[in-house]
Amino acid sequence: MDFRRKDMEKQLLSYAKGWVLEVGVGTGDNFKYYPMGVSVTATNPGSKAIEKSRASAAGYFSKSKFHYINVDALHFAEHSFDTIVSTFSLCSCQNPLEVLQQLGNWCKPGGMILLPEYGISQ
Repeated sequence: MDFRRKDMEKQLLSYAKGWVLEVGVGTGDNFKYYPMGVSVTATNPGSKAIEKSRASAAGYFSKSKFHYINVDALHFAEHSFDTIVSTFSLCSCQNPLEVLQQLGNWCKPGGMILLPEYGISQ
């Protein structure tokens, strides 16, 4: 199947459930693709982008949290999230393999990690 980027995100994010961690949220463009009833913790290293995502979240979620921090510096308890999302952001990580391991630790057993990506980062 040939998908454009937004089509791929829309389809993939429709599987999100429960409490979602979105890494590299940007301005919150993905929020419209999440199913009703999810709650979101969003992270992004840029302060202007995270403020825009916080504003747009009000129209989509009853519960949300925002962190102005790079994923490499994040700390959450094990098994904190039902779904973890990172759309095209792993290429910006200093240590993508370590980040992937952390995402696995933060995801609840039986949870999902949704990672559309461009390709292997250097």
